[in-house]
Amino acid sequence: MVDGIYLRYRRSVSQAARKGVLLVAVGVREGAALMCWTGEERLRKPPKTTKSCLRSCWRRGLESVELIVSDGLPAVVSAAQTVYPAARHQLCLAHWFRHLEA
Repeated sequence: MVDGIYLRYRRSVSQAARKGVLLVAVGVREGAALMCWTGEERLRKPPKTTKSCLRSCWRRGLESVELIVSDGLPAVVSAAQTVYPAARHQLCLAHWFRHLEA
């Protein structure tokens, strides 16, 4: 599952909260769940950031993925095809329903 969440966050306790994007990728393998996240004011290079996040999951043991669920952004689809080329892709249900309503 890969998605970006817009929220306010702090890089340390002494800094003021600021708006940003939290890019989250969660993978599950036998006996473990792996997560990578990147917080930035905005994702200046979404394909590079997303690919880096997925590669982090791969390096930590998520070597094979059957299905990637995301909001369908081209950066996520492209990164997924690069890091996990055999994985299928589908929209998350929330985004799928939003496309139906449009």
